[in-house]
Amino acid sequence: MPVIFGGESEPALRRVAEYGDGWYGFNLDPESAAAKIKTLERFLADNGRGLGDVELIVAPYTKRIAPDDLARYRDLGVSEVVLLATLPPSPAEAVTRIERFAREWIEPAARR
Repeated sequence: MPVIFGGESEPALRRVAEYGDGWYGFNLDPESAAAKIKTLERFLADNGRGLGDVELIVAPYTKRIAPDDLARYRDLGVSEVVLLATLPPSPAEAVTRIERFAREWIEPAARR
């Protein structure tokens, strides 16, 4: 079973480098993620490992990103971007939001 560690502190990144199969970075835009991934890469090297040995997952959460940022995350080695949404007030609104989400995020990501 893969072990995915979250956290952005140096001790958290060291745990990923030593024991983890993956890292979940939270509230990170591409620039912030790049800095954390660079630190993680250094810690991985200290343990005889590389970025290819761990899965990188990021959630921008409150950070504003655009669909073009998905390519920036990908170029950093991120394999999964978690986008959070609020609960819609009705089933009809859920359908509207899902369709809009698909147009704004999924379709551009699929073209890359």
